[in-house]
Amino acid sequence: MSKVDVLINPIRIQILQYLSIHQTATASEIIEYIPTISKASIYNHIKILEENNIIQVVQENRIRGTVEKVFRISQKKEDGDINGIFSFLLLLMIDFQKYYDKHSSLSQDMLFAGRDYFHLSDEQYAQFLKEYNELCQKYYEKKTTNGKLRSVSIISSPTTEE
Repeated sequence: MSKVDVLINPIRIQILQYLSIHQTATASEIIEYIPTISKASIYNHIKILEENNIIQVVQENRIRGTVEKVFRISQKKEDGDINGIFSFLLLLMIDFQKYYDKHSSLSQDMLFAGRDYFHLSDEQYAQFLKEYNELCQKYYEKKTTNGKLRSVSIISSPTTEE
């Protein structure tokens, strides 16, 4: 099963949304959050997420002879870590969905999504990243009374030329 197949399942998305909001959760807490799905199905979806390193066990609690696992969304380990990248994308989608659910008039909020392709050598790409970081530094500390906290995300990857 590909990572995309793992992540596009609506029940697994609900599990990940719960973990995104609460940071950690037990299977029992997730079952309470999604009462319309059977316990066996929830446990199966948790197992799939764990086997694909989308979620990880962060704690085990002994309760009356059984072990209760506490889960969280897997953390990015290093640059190029595919699970970290998928977690990043998933959390980005969840953040947008939470915002969208609260605000019906998004056209007023200057939303932007863009995609550009650059044909760059490694040296040119390193320069691009340096300039991007300098630009970000310029705005990190700026706070205005009428400003909004904005999330800007960049994802960069090589692509095939077709």
